[in-house]
Amino acid sequence: MNLEGSRMLVTGGAGLIGSHVVDQLIAERPREIIAFDKDISRLKENRSPDLDYKHVTPLEGDISRKDEVQKVLKGVDYVVHTASLLSRESTKNLRAAFNVNIGGTFNLLEGSVEAGVKKVVYSSSISLYGHPVAKPMSEDHPLNTVAMYGAGKISSEFLLRVFKKMEGLEYVALRYAVVYGPRQHDRGNLVRYIPECFDRIDRGLPPIIYGDGSQPYDYVYVEDVARANVLTLKSPVTGESLNIGTGVTTTVADVVEMIREITGISLEPEYAPQGDWFGLESLYLDVTKAEKMLGFKAQVPLKEGLTRYYHWRNETMGLES
Repeated sequence: MNLEGSRMLVTGGAGLIGSHVVDQLIAERPREIIAFDKDISRLKENRSPDLDYKHVTPLEGDISRKDEVQKVLKGVDYVVHTASLLSRESTKNLRAAFNVNIGGTFNLLEGSVEAGVKKVVYSSSISLYGHPVAKPMSEDHPLNTVAMYGAGKISSEFLLRVFKKMEGLEYVALRYAVVYGPRQHDRGNLVRYIPECFDRIDRGLPPIIYGDGSQPYDYVYVEDVARANVLTLKSPVTGESLNIGTGVTTTVADVVEMIREITGISLEPEYAPQGDWFGLESLYLDVTKAEKMLGFKAQVPLKEGLTRYYHWRNETMGLES
């Protein structure tokens, strides 16, 4: 499917995933990309100096407000829906999580039908699987989450099914593994230890491993995730939920060791009680369906991705010339 000349809306367009989706959509020569975000000021920070943003329209707005959503969707051809209240914030405020992650998705789907949107690509998450009962986890894995964030993803995927069945709205839900990379913040759940490790090393402190460090997770680089979104928009695939990851797991302890190698420090990591870190024992994904249906395969190995994040972080903080 050719996206040239189309109008596209990226919700959460100033965030980690959304801003990278915006960057990659520029190459598709659209008429306009609307980056819609509750804190659109972040888009100034989350931009590449190598890209021309003349066709990108930054717009501040809230997906939980029906009137704002209806207004921004007028004349839009395609939607990439990445906006959400993140996992830790969802745990702290269940009502806000419902309003944004479920109510906001309903507003977007209802408005998309009214506006004649051709396709919605939804940012789901492997958090909806909860604790694994099978390894690797395919898209048929039971939806076992007991977290509000995961419940929002399940609810939104079922809303997508309803709107396709009743209104003919085309969609694909992408279930991301643990997303990391440049523009990453420390508000995520499973990846917040990565920026913390680099922060501690900057201060001359050893990185901390919470728990025994044996938890294996699938880490997928944010630019790979953005590419999966573009491939999905251009693909005829519809009505599907697809795992987006590498299919490879790495333990937390091994990630910390990679960070030590990248930074060149000799300080040994310290161990601390697990607390509320790493609540899921493992995240091992079957990613063959996305490769078969979209031709998607992650390209950036974990150590290379962490190195890119390290250099981006240093440049952002003025530590590199």
